[in-house]
Amino acid sequence: MIWILMLVLLFVVFFVIVVIAAIRQKKVEPMNAAEEINMPIHFDSSERNKIIAYTYLAGWVIKKNAKSSENKINFVHDYFKQVFKQVDVEIGVELTNALKYSTNIRSIARWVLKRMGSGEERLNLVNFLIELSFVDGDIIDREVVAITRFSELIGVHIGYVEKTIFNRRKLIYEDDTATFVWIKNSAYHIKKAYLILQLEENASQIEIKRAFRKLAARYHPDKFQDANEEDQLAATQKFLEIKEAYDYLLN
Repeated sequence: MIWILMLVLLFVVFFVIVVIAAIRQKKVEPMNAAEEINMPIHFDSSERNKIIAYTYLAGWVIKKNAKSSENKINFVHDYFKQVFKQVDVEIGVELTNALKYSTNIRSIARWVLKRMGSGEERLNLVNFLIELSFVDGDIIDREVVAITRFSELIGVHIGYVEKTIFNRRKLIYEDDTATFVWIKNSAYHIKKAYLILQLEENASQIEIKRAFRKLAARYHPDKFQDANEEDQLAATQKFLEIKEAYDYLLN
């Protein structure tokens, strides 16, 4: 009886090990020959092949938003000159191919997982794609979705991507000399609008209207007619910001 129990236990342990091994293999499955044709990267992790991976991903992101594509291409060239100084690769040719042909993102993601094992390397790759998307002034939702999707495939948490994009936008839009541009359905702008109105993100329309009336009354320019010029200007800017946030959430 004891021998039978031991055999059953051994069988269960063996089965669990096989299942775990299968799951891990599925996550880091290497490219096959057919997939590698879609992306001219050999299996080694040389600096040259890393550049090609960067290039094909750059082309993939640029195709998501062709605006200022020439400036984005120049950004890629400048980035490679700074980061990959010692490697001689025909970036123009590779980038032309990347823009011309479809990109097998899952294939590249598997290559990155296998050959760019350092977490820092993968974060640098994601940061590169985010900076590339901001070349034209801001990142659009199509680019956010694409970069987030790829980041998840290579094990970079979505929270890191959202935080990096959020902070990057803060540098642009919270500069007093820059004009804030509200972009429809942008997660960043939705968060910012609720923040301006001092509300939680799940606030109802009634709560939004109530908060707007309260803040608009507090910062209405008519209440600052006797104030100095600096305070009048600050109140006017605050009032306009409150109104824009309110209009954004309800329209």
